[in-house]
Amino acid sequence: MRALVICVALLGCRDREAAELDRIGDEVCNCQTSECAQKALAEVPQQDTHSSPKTQALARRMLDCIAKIRDKEEQQKAAAQPDEGSDSGSGSAGTGSGS
Repeated sequence: MRALVICVALLGCRDREAAELDRIGDEVCNCQTSECAQKALAEVPQQDTHSSPKTQALARRMLDCIAKIRDKEEQQKAAAQPDEGSDSGSGSAGTGSGS
């Protein structure tokens, strides 16, 4: 009987831990910036966590969301920068006044 109580308590802790990671994952995936995602990740418990397929899947989901956010930021950054060399020299190449 005592062993059953201990097992139920441990499973309850793991379920709470997974629920907390799921909540943090929702926050990370709702972020629009990597700064927001990093702040949400700071809420991940730093003590030993129990690794399970569920917690690993939650961690993978967070990493995937962060990767999407960073890709989006890189695309926005690239779109904001003017193309180097696309306007320079257009129409003037080879039209020098030399002999």
